[in-house]
Amino acid sequence: MKKFAIMLFVIIMIICAFTMFACDEVQTTNNTNNNVVNNENTTNNNNNNGNPVTPDDNKQDNNEEDVGITYNISFYDENGVLLTTKEVKENVVPSYNYTKVDTAEWDYTFEGWSTTQGGDVLPAIPSATANASYYAIVSSVKKQYTITLNSNGGSTVTAITRDYGTSVTAPSEPTKDGYAFVSWCTDSTLNTAVSWPVTVTGNVTYYAKWIEIKHEIKFYDESGALLTTQQVKENAVPSYNYTKADTVEWDYTFEGWSTTQGGDVLP
Repeated sequence: MKKFAIMLFVIIMIICAFTMFACDEVQTTNNTNNNVVNNENTTNNNNNNGNPVTPDDNKQDNNEEDVGITYNISFYDENGVLLTTKEVKENVVPSYNYTKVDTAEWDYTFEGWSTTQGGDVLPAIPSATANASYYAIVSSVKKQYTITLNSNGGSTVTAITRDYGTSVTAPSEPTKDGYAFVSWCTDSTLNTAVSWPVTVTGNVTYYAKWIEIKHEIKFYDESGALLTTQQVKENAVPSYNYTKADTVEWDYTFEGWSTTQGGDVLP
């Protein structure tokens, strides 16, 4: 019994000794790991204090170099209406291509840019050194149009040239031998007469309409009996071939025509 107690005591002592050894190993490992972590933290702190160049830092620096200093440059039309606003880098000359479209009434010319609406034209836009605004300077000339008068074989009528929007009255009537002037027409087929006065809005051509002048000519025999009635154009010479037949008793000679029965013969 005493021997058994001694053996049990020895076993307990061995177990305690083994347990203490294992604890010492774990503690040593933890200490080692902590030292490694502390060393890494120390290294990182040292690097941060030295301001190292990192890829992110490079990227940021490059972006800053690309952007630089920019200014807002605004362009306005001649009426003060904003056309566009541009971001322009410092010392770069801003530009904007502006054209004012002509109308039926006005021709426009872009003269240049000014720093004020309606101001003096700048010799050139300067390089950007601050935010700035520029206003278009535009000159205008009222358009003129011509009314061409085609007399269709009649006397010449001078064309009429007037400013857009001008009211024009009828010109003098042309003349044409053998014809009477009827009207000016808007179409070459002479279907639509011009309604005067007209307002000038563009180039147009008007065409003269004529009617042929004819006269009724009657021929009578020596006894006053109607021989024929003719429609003869103005300035045309009417004619009628008249012969009085001879009889057993009489020979007849046609002497000519007179304007009255039994009157003097016309030359």
